[in-house]
Amino acid sequence: MKQKLLYALCFLLVFVWGCATISEVKESSQLQEVPVITGIDLQDYVITVKISKPFMYTIYRSSDPYKMVVELPDVNIGTFKNKIVSNRAGITEIVLSQIESPSVMTKLEMLLHTPSIVEPEYKDNTLIIKIKEDLPKTVLEEIKEEIEEEESTEESEQEGEEAVEEVEVKEKVETAEIPQIIEGQYTGKKISLDFQDADIVPIFR
Repeated sequence: MKQKLLYALCFLLVFVWGCATISEVKESSQLQEVPVITGIDLQDYVITVKISKPFMYTIYRSSDPYKMVVELPDVNIGTFKNKIVSNRAGITEIVLSQIESPSVMTKLEMLLHTPSIVEPEYKDNTLIIKIKEDLPKTVLEEIKEEIEEEESTEESEQEGEEAVEEVEVKEKVETAEIPQIIEGQYTGKKISLDFQDADIVPIFR
């Protein structure tokens, strides 16, 4: 009877330990199943980004008309941690970076040869970015005007601060106390002279 009870306890212990091991393996495998970049291919006017699992993406233009930014939330950068220099038409280089907080996100900053319009296409866990054509002159002019307005605003703010400082200095100089001098009035110290013991030599002309 005691042997049967001992066997039952051993079996129960092995069963519980096995379940715990399986759950730990499942958790670790889930952590490893985060989408990761598996390949980046550059062709003339085409950029192809391959990822291990389905993913979301966002593409937008930065303040620099020559730069496009691709954000891949919840995607690991993988082994692509160095800048990719291109010898293909349409694109100069790609700089990849990964943000850890508040959640993992991979960012691709693409430097284009000319300010261009891009057309993204998603298919089979692959993002294909086509560089279509140069931006219209009107769009380029608007971007340039925005940049110039930002620069002029910063300069005007600096000039305004300098002008305020000059006015404050002038007010301090004007309000400073300046001693008044009345013409013909002696303002020095009085000196008393004693001629009693002095030798007086008469001078006749």
